[in-house]
Amino acid sequence: MRCDLAIDGDKTLLDGLVSSLEYREAMDELDSLVVQLHLPMAGDASKLVKKLKPGVAYKLTLGKRSAEGDIVRVSIRRGSAVPYQVTLWGLEKLHRLRNQRLSEVKEQTRGDLLKALLGKATVSGTFQAVKATASEQVLLDADMLRVVKQICVERNFTLYFDGKKVVFGPRGKARAGAVEELVWGFDVVDASLDADLTELVTKVTAHGRDYRKPDTAMKFTADKAKLGKISGGKTGVELRTAAFGDLEVVVPAPLSMGTSSAVEESAIGLLQRRAEGFLRGTLECDWLPDLMPAMKVKVKGAEWPLGGPFLVHAAAHSLSGSEGYTTTLEVFSDSYPAET
Repeated sequence: MRCDLAIDGDKTLLDGLVSSLEYREAMDELDSLVVQLHLPMAGDASKLVKKLKPGVAYKLTLGKRSAEGDIVRVSIRRGSAVPYQVTLWGLEKLHRLRNQRLSEVKEQTRGDLLKALLGKATVSGTFQAVKATASEQVLLDADMLRVVKQICVERNFTLYFDGKKVVFGPRGKARAGAVEELVWGFDVVDASLDADLTELVTKVTAHGRDYRKPDTAMKFTADKAKLGKISGGKTGVELRTAAFGDLEVVVPAPLSMGTSSAVEESAIGLLQRRAEGFLRGTLECDWLPDLMPAMKVKVKGAEWPLGGPFLVHAAAHSLSGSEGYTTTLEVFSDSYPAET
């Protein structure tokens, strides 16, 4: 098998019963699993159904790596002359933070706060430090998962699972390792790409105020000089400036932006996040189970601009009786590839 699925530690429970499976992992979403099963009419089908209850753990092996999570929903259908049809929905362990409440006032950095929150979901991680120093975090009956998402959005960071642990780092920075080179017509059989200037801005000015020092106002303006660059050609911000001139967005920062470094990072993060919405596309591929979010990919032999490089936002690995094993990559970039 090109992939194996263990339920509640049992590697053979679903042997021969999976009609389709899709595992989707993404930068800005919880990684998810959907499995459709067709059970035989006779035999131990009912005994098997009793083992497929929400709350059991899953472990999916994809090539040389694995992913773990919890089955959170189970759908069962049965007709008098039709065998059991069972659908399993799974989510990565971060879902355990959903609807958990947290109320505290504590002085700590954003990375330390994330580490504490993820610990409550029993997940280990690697956390890149941000510039902002420790400041009081006021969390009054806050939803833990929402807090995690808010921290990522504020800094244009992302959380993703690297096969062993959760990684917290810049959204527009590729994970360590060489660029993955795919071959057009072999690895990649179809590609689409959209370039869109409508959400791009050229400057972001963020304002903040330390609630402990109400007379001290802070602000920072981020412009294109602060932007990173994913590909080697013209960025969307550069094209927008040349076509329509500058466009500045002013953002009033919340109480969580109580230091000058936090205000600066917030402004740069919003500018970068908008810039990275310039190019978005989809690559339909043969089975490529090792490809994951935050990887950088190029497509050798594809016409400009379909060759990239791009960053992977999401990867969906699927198997079905009609299409076999396939991988769909959702990719993005803040810039066109260099023209040759």
